Amino acid sequence: AALAREAGEAHHAPAHGTVDVGDATWLPSPCLGLCDQAPAVMLTIAGEKPIEQLIGAVTPAEAVGLVTSGKMFDRPRPKLPQQGDPSLRLLARVGVVDPTDLAAYQRAGGYKALKKAIGIKPEGVIREVTESRLMGRGGAAFPTGRKWDAVAKQPATPRYVICNPDESEPGTFKDRVLLEGDPFAIIEAMTIAGLAVGAEHDYIYVRDEYPLAIARLENAIERARAAGWLGAN
Repeated sequence: AALAREAGEAHHAPAHGTVDVGDATWLPSPCLGLCDQAPAVMLTIAGEKPIEQLIGAVTPAEAVGLVTSGKMFDRPRPKLPQQGDPSLRLLARVGVVDPTDLAAYQRAGGYKALKKAIGIKPEGVIREVTESRLMGRGGAAFPTGRKWDAVAKQPATPRYVICNPDESEPGTFKDRVLLEGDPFAIIEAMTIAGLAVGAEHDYIYVRDEYPLAIARLENAIERARAAGWLGAN
């Protein structure tokens, strides 16, 4: 309501509509995956290389200011409530270890699992995953070990690993937190899965609404490749 009152009505372009050069506008958004910090906005500054920024806990005045100024918003993300809790597993490094620093990730236990996986070989990895009773979290609860074993036994090649951290369910944002806060873990886990099933290529699908996650994943891939953790050998 504040945006409509102070920055004009929302822009409702056709499917492939455009906004005039130099204009600033706003429009309603689907879920931005920032449910823990609602209300949230995504700011896009157009250009040859568009700049995107995801911003949470936005006030009406701040939203109006973003539209009228067209400038980036300088405010750090709030800390996770569980940050630093030693009992955590998936979130143990989030907010504690620099997500852009490969050496920091390794000091915090990163790449120990891949070293072990190489040592026990693909069949050993599949056996451990099966015995762990790890299962999918998409609703079907399919055993991960059985899935990996079925892929590894397929005669058809090439094989692929697909990581799909998309989140469309209301209130769900765990994947964004991991992508932004522990990207090397995503890459290491995918490498282990690829080793186990004999995959030649891994693909990650990341929502366009997650510019920070994209940047940190690209950095993690680049640094892992430069250090020899990704590649032909």
